[in-house]
Order: sequence, then C-alpha cells, then structure tokens
Amino acid sequence: MAKSKALSISAEEKKWRTESDLSTLQRAKEIMADKSRMSAVQSLAKQQLSALSTIVQKNASKPAQSTPVRKLKK
Repeated sequence: MAKSKALSISAEEKKWRTESDLSTLQRAKEIMADKSRMSAVQSLAKQQLSALSTIVQKNASKPAQSTPVRKLKK
C-alpha cells in the first residue's frame, strides 16, 4: 500500500485557518475566565461523558459479531 501524501494547502487557506485558530483560543480563554460559563461547560461535559460511557459499557459487554462471509460460486 502506498503512503498517502498530505494535501497541500493554499496560503489563503493557511491564513484563514490560523485566524480561526486564534479566535478559538481567544474564546476558550474568555470561557475559562468566566466562572459561570465554565461551570455550565463542565456540567454539560459530565452529562456527555456519562452518556458516552453508557454506550461504551453496552458495547463492551456484547461479544464481537463477525461479518457473514459470502462463498463464491465455482
């Protein structure tokens, strides 16, 4: 199997991505400094973590199912 090459990104795309990343980091800093917003975020994160762990636990208790194999006609 050949190794895949990374897609090249235009200078304009790199600039946009960098500006978007900066904006994201600025917003994250603002949220972390606001106690009530951070508390709400943590509460939601706990709810989602709980829901995801339920999914993981349900799937972990089930045995792995094999994919049926179709026999080729000779």
